[in-house]
Amino acid sequence: MKMTLNYSTRLTNIYRMLVMGAVVTLACTAGHAQKRNKPDSLAPIRILMQICQSAQQGPLHAQMAVYNSTDFITAEEDTAVLQAEFFINGGLSYLRFGEVEQLSNDSVSLVISDKYKKMFLSASPSHRNVTAGMDLFNNTTVVSLGEKFTSSVKEAKDDTTRIVLISRLQIMTTTLPVSQLEMQYDPRTKQPWRIITTARTLVPIAADDYAAMKSQPGMEGRLLSVQEKSFYIIKEQSTTYEYKILEHDAGIRIPVTVADRVTQSDHETVPVKSYAGYRLTIN
Repeated sequence: MKMTLNYSTRLTNIYRMLVMGAVVTLACTAGHAQKRNKPDSLAPIRILMQICQSAQQGPLHAQMAVYNSTDFITAEEDTAVLQAEFFINGGLSYLRFGEVEQLSNDSVSLVISDKYKKMFLSASPSHRNVTAGMDLFNNTTVVSLGEKFTSSVKEAKDDTTRIVLISRLQIMTTTLPVSQLEMQYDPRTKQPWRIITTARTLVPIAADDYAAMKSQPGMEGRLLSVQEKSFYIIKEQSTTYEYKILEHDAGIRIPVTVADRVTQSDHETVPVKSYAGYRLTIN
């Protein structure tokens, strides 16, 4: 059942990006770091929170493109480009992220992988857990984020205002923050256009690779040596979440339901005919 959790978490994390999960995720990044200065004004964080809370209110239909980029590739997903779409209305939800989709109603949640032709049916509707987590976005959260990030608001330009959060933690022996987040939004409607997250980590490399990279153009400030025994490259990983649609119309229709993917046959839950080749696991 480990794969069930992986797929569910994958979708849940992207949904939470609509409601500021990116900030929470980046706030947990602390490896190989040193502290920066004391907290400053919390006003930009409060504005960001208000925008995110408004964006996550149901009924909801959101569509976005997700672009990953990096300056040092270590995995296929580092440069992946994916499409994501979310529908939530009442007790029903449909989420699709890349080749994975998740459907939920009041009683069950179904995760489907088209790539692996597998289905995972659970009695716990995941979208309820996600929504419940939004209650954590209160004043305590604002203060906590203020302790981890500096924040600023860049005034409107071309109908776009930017809120920038920069981690107070830095990669050791450097002034590079371990993470940062930028939200771009319409100052009139308070609708977000895009969210850009950046995380920096230390990737161990061999001494020979360190020596070879050190002489290459553009590597200044990207390599780190600890007592000439351990060698690292500073990897910068960015993800851009670009909103194509974000709406809250009461008439939003869920395009696919659990009944469109599985059915009852001889008192047994099985994939519908068009998904007969999929393997169904019931938790």
